[in-house]
Amino acid sequence: DNPALQSYLDNLGGEHLLDKVIPPDNDNFAVAADNSPEATKKYFNDVAKIFVLNFAKIKSDLEVLRLAAVGGNPALLKTLDTNIFAIEKTIKEIKKLRTPSKWIEFAKKDVWYLSKNLAAVKILRNSESDPAAALLILTDRIKLIQDFRSLYVETAGRLAKENIAFGSKEPATILFFKP
Repeated sequence: DNPALQSYLDNLGGEHLLDKVIPPDNDNFAVAADNSPEATKKYFNDVAKIFVLNFAKIKSDLEVLRLAAVGGNPALLKTLDTNIFAIEKTIKEIKKLRTPSKWIEFAKKDVWYLSKNLAAVKILRNSESDPAAALLILTDRIKLIQDFRSLYVETAGRLAKENIAFGSKEPATILFFKP
């Protein structure tokens, strides 16, 4: 029984750490007036290219955490620095894309989820110094992955309703799941 530890855990458990991440507003994006199917396809193909280029060589943060814990090797957590850099770079690059105005809400949610992922990975990266926060973030992290996936499933359905489809050789095909 450690009252100080229990108080600390109670304070952390009373909130979801990722709720502190502020959603971006329209001012953070390059908004384009062109909402044509061609502009939309270009936008999503560009988003896919950014994801592929930035995330091709990162490791699963949850797997890194597992390996560090199981192997008793907290030095492995340093490999999450690559993930942090990749997410930060992705956010910056997506904000710079010419986003068709019709898709600005998607872009904002996309960047918000990426920002929440960034916060979660930073907490996991520091799990050696704050293991309680890392444990508490795990449930939120898994829900975040599900929410991020749902955004893309919903967007795929919206694109289909607008008769916007991607050919098998277009980068955006990797982003979307069947609605």
